[in-house]
Amino acid sequence: MNSLEKTVVARLSVSGIRFEVIVNPDAALSFRSGKDVEFLAVPEVFRDAGSGLRASREELLKAFGTEDPVEIAKKIVREGDIQVTAEQRRRLVEEKKRRIASIISRESVNPQTGTPHPVERILNAMDQAKVRVDPFKTAEQQVEEVLDRVRRIIPVKIEKAEIEITVHVRIGPRVSGLVRKLGTVKSEEWGEHYRCVLEVPAGLKDEVVTRIGSATGGSAEIKIRG
Repeated sequence: MNSLEKTVVARLSVSGIRFEVIVNPDAALSFRSGKDVEFLAVPEVFRDAGSGLRASREELLKAFGTEDPVEIAKKIVREGDIQVTAEQRRRLVEEKKRRIASIISRESVNPQTGTPHPVERILNAMDQAKVRVDPFKTAEQQVEEVLDRVRRIIPVKIEKAEIEITVHVRIGPRVSGLVRKLGTVKSEEWGEHYRCVLEVPAGLKDEVVTRIGSATGGSAEIKIRG
């Protein structure tokens, strides 16, 4: 169990009734961002956590269809409010900003040079554009809106590259499994050689080529189409 000195309350109203759980704030925010972590500090669901007033079995079943505090807490954390401290919010915003900038750097290029913008340049553009990051939404949910703001400061273009890869059929299965983790396979051919066309974000093409070369001991024939 977590130290209660480091916990906060998460709350959600259902049909006019407020339900509360006591959670570890960092773990709850990680769970809300998609990570599978334990975050519930006290295995109870309350009407008022401050006074220790527990929700009744009937109220839980009516509102959530279960009385399992873990399952109820998951719904409360996903959909409700987490009472984080100012420092926790600041840290979460900074982490989310860097994650968004990393995604934009990876999946786009500067159309003037054909190369990705460094993460720090994108972060600076976000600051200049006065981008407001929501600490409780995933980075992926916010990329499009942030990209629209950043384009007012620096030229950014979402671009894809196609990589044609040819290897001996002997290592084809290994390469076939790898490329599916790296991007979208547009086509495949099996014969004496295994050949595929892989689509990846333009900013990742050099990294993908390096990984394929390393996995095949440099034996792969690689052509960049875009």
